[in-house]
Amino acid sequence: SDDDWSGKVQLNFRPQDEWLLYAGASRGIKAGGFNLPLFPIAPSDFPFSGEVLTAYEVGFKASLTDRVRLNASAYYYDYKDAQAFLFVGVGGVVINADSRIYGAELELQTSPIDGLDISLSGSLIDAKVKDVPLRAGSPVPPRDVRPTYAPEFQMSAMVRYGWPMFGGEMSVRADASHSSDFYYNLR
Repeated sequence: SDDDWSGKVQLNFRPQDEWLLYAGASRGIKAGGFNLPLFPIAPSDFPFSGEVLTAYEVGFKASLTDRVRLNASAYYYDYKDAQAFLFVGVGGVVINADSRIYGAELELQTSPIDGLDISLSGSLIDAKVKDVPLRAGSPVPPRDVRPTYAPEFQMSAMVRYGWPMFGGEMSVRADASHSSDFYYNLR
C-alpha cells in the first residue's frame, strides 16, 4: 500500500572542456521489514518502517593541466525513518530514527613525470542519528548519536612509480590513510 517514489535531477555545466560543474538532488527509498528477535522485545518492535533519503550534492571535476586533476564535492543527506541497526544482547534489531549527514570531499591527482602518480584525498563529515534509545523501556531518554562507521575526518595519500620491464610494467607503490575515531554500534 506504499506510494513511495524515487528519482534524481542533476544539472551539469561545462564552462570549458577541462571543467565539469554539477548540482543535483535525489530521493531514494528502502523498504521496511520485520525484526526476527533472538531476545525478548515488545511486539510493536517487530516491524520497522521504510526509510526515505533526500540528498543534495554540488561539486566540480577539473583537469587543471594535462597532469593535474582536482575534484571536490559537498553534500547534505536528510533521512526520514533511517533504518538503524542496534546490537541488543547477542543479536540485533533494526529501529527507525531520523538522521542527517553533511560533508565535503576533496581529491587531488597528479602525474608530475612519466610513470609517477600521486594522489591525495580528504573528507569531512558531520552526521547525526536522532533520538536513539539506550534500550527498549529504558528510563534514560533517547539521545542523538553519530552513526556507525562514520569518522568525522579521513585522509589518504598514494605514490606510485612504474617503469617498463619484461614487455610489461613493473611498479612500486606506497600508500597511507588516517581516519578519526568512529563507532561500531549506535549505543
